[in-house]
Amino acid sequence: MRLKYFVYISSFKLNLQNYKKMKQFLTLICLWPFLLLAQFNDDFSDGNISQNPVWQGDTEMFKINDDFILQLNDVMEGEALLFTDNNYAINCEWRFWIKLSFSPSGNNNARVYLLADNENFTESGNAYYLQFGEAGSDDAIELFRQDDGESISVCRGEDGLLASSFEMGIKVIRDEDGLWQIFADESGGENYKLQAEGVDDTHKNTSLFGIYCKYTSSNSSKFYFDNISCGDIYVDTEAPQVLGIKVQNDSILKISFDEVLDEASAEDVLNYYVDNGIGNPALAFLDAYSETEVELVFPKKFVSGEMNILSMENIADLSGNIIEKQEFDFMYYLAQPLDLIINEIMADPTPPVNLPEYEYVEIYNTLPFAINLSDWIFLIGSSEKTFEDVEIPANGYLILAKDDAMEELSDYGNFYGFGSFSLTNGGQELTLISPEGEMISHITYAGDWYNDEEKMNGGWSLELINPENICSGRENFTGSRDINGGTPGSENSVNSDVIFYPAATKFEMLDAKKIQISFNQMMDSISVSLVSNYQLKGYNNSVSIFFSGFKPDRVILDFQNEF
Repeated sequence: MRLKYFVYISSFKLNLQNYKKMKQFLTLICLWPFLLLAQFNDDFSDGNISQNPVWQGDTEMFKINDDFILQLNDVMEGEALLFTDNNYAINCEWRFWIKLSFSPSGNNNARVYLLADNENFTESGNAYYLQFGEAGSDDAIELFRQDDGESISVCRGEDGLLASSFEMGIKVIRDEDGLWQIFADESGGENYKLQAEGVDDTHKNTSLFGIYCKYTSSNSSKFYFDNISCGDIYVDTEAPQVLGIKVQNDSILKISFDEVLDEASAEDVLNYYVDNGIGNPALAFLDAYSETEVELVFPKKFVSGEMNILSMENIADLSGNIIEKQEFDFMYYLAQPLDLIINEIMADPTPPVNLPEYEYVEIYNTLPFAINLSDWIFLIGSSEKTFEDVEIPANGYLILAKDDAMEELSDYGNFYGFGSFSLTNGGQELTLISPEGEMISHITYAGDWYNDEEKMNGGWSLELINPENICSGRENFTGSRDINGGTPGSENSVNSDVIFYPAATKFEMLDAKKIQISFNQMMDSISVSLVSNYQLKGYNNSVSIFFSGFKPDRVILDFQNEF
């Protein structure tokens, strides 16, 4: 990289004294560019590698893809390299993102040259480089020193870290004494954890930064690089920030921070306190994978619907920056039936109208605050789907579908995917159950609920008409009227405040002393269990009344004696 500088001199009267002073001044200015270091960074957002900075080498074998990421773009096996100017060698920091969409091996691997003193750096010259991939299954991030083409290991990270495809954020620091520190974020972000460190002070000069890829034909387009930078060592002077607090259940909180934490301070229970008589947690666990999340387990239970205050202090990051006392409000809430409702069903997306061709179910949160669905269960018929850590926002929607649908359906709103997800076109039972075993929402839809023969043939969703009249069943659902065929992630196109009153739709004799009554909607458990609400003419037998399993729209009358 060439350094440019300009000297502007205003008009002045020249005399000997002024001349001597000006000569000294100009000498300092002219020397200054040679004292500067050429810091560089490239996130490829300009869509090219020909400027800002200029990359050289096998440029025809790389491209900037649609996501503005540098990607290898060959069609056959081979080797490819890129390089750009860099004169940072000591007291500096390198950062970059790397992704290999395959399991690295001796024939498929990458090197990132942090320092190199000539353009043929893979075969000759002096350099330091990081190796990503090797023969066997112990692939680790490893730093090598190169002496005139010969490689010597400086330090090595965790064995097996790179044994399969990966994407990682990498940070490397070299100080003035030759101490090298290698950091990595396995999620691809910038919450780096130390992988390896070693001391080597052999090479102190450089002119290039480079990338090298070795590959077979099947992996000739599966190398990715982004957010490359080299410059002064970043000194962290900011304390960790709380990103969010999730109420896992009636005694556990999970706190997310914006950076990796010091383990000792993060797991000190005295650094956390909850009012309302809850006190300090009994246990505090720093997540071993991210090291940015802390789980607090309290000996006393939170009261449902009661607002609490969590105080925390003295929690430090890896640079020793400490959080001063902070307070956060949170509330535990035990979900009640119909707090969340099944709001839309796309059972038959084929042929599509104008939506991605995937089956989905939409859940609506009627509450003015978010609900964490961790350990909730969604039943499709008898197929049980368990939620992991996901929230449905206040008065918001969550689209449920197969994992494969995430890329397309997430454009419409909050999305959660399951490994398998299959709805029956003709009808099926759908049930949402809380971790406490409470049935929160239930519906048994049918293929004739669309109220439109054309929409029954596919491509249209069933939408709930009145979310305030959520007990109702068939009468409160109909085919979507939206031009796209459905409204995943937003208010239903058929939304209305019409009220549907309950009515019995079917009577069945289950055996000689049991009668099952089916209603057009879910019924209130108290009113349906009152014996006085039923009358069987000419029969005064005592009777027990209860719901038919997980079916609040069906009631069984169990008489003491046979008819």
